[in-house]
Amino acid sequence: MRISREQMFMEQALTASKRATCYRRSVGAVLVQDTKVISTGYNGARSGQPHCLGNSCPKDAQGGCVKAVHAEINVLYRAPRIIYSGGKRNLSLYVTESPCSKCAREIVSQGVEEVYYLNEYRIRDGIEYMIEYGVKVFRMTTSGYIIDVDTDEIVNAT
Repeated sequence: MRISREQMFMEQALTASKRATCYRRSVGAVLVQDTKVISTGYNGARSGQPHCLGNSCPKDAQGGCVKAVHAEINVLYRAPRIIYSGGKRNLSLYVTESPCSKCAREIVSQGVEEVYYLNEYRIRDGIEYMIEYGVKVFRMTTSGYIIDVDTDEIVNAT
């Protein structure tokens, strides 16, 4: 059976997550424009910086790593600048975990119109922020269902 484009892009995000260097959580992301992958990213230390070594990871007050760059930020900043010029951008982001509120703000500011995620993070602030600012947010299941997070309805895959 042929998988949908959404499933294909999420599989690519899952593959990117395997490059993550963060011990706490491995996250991958794929940025798509007009059904073409234009950027991939994963979480971990900044390029050229040493990777965390488990318990030695510097943490903030909530226990999150302060050294890791999130997959969503990496994928947005690695995208060619030309995609951001003029009018409607037709940008979709596929990420293995739902974005945090900081990443959600960057997603909105960069003009991403759709976000698909596989696993929902326990804190929903990022999801709510994106919906509030007009980003269409979808949760995907491993069996290929796509759920509109705002309406909680299953939508058709392409």
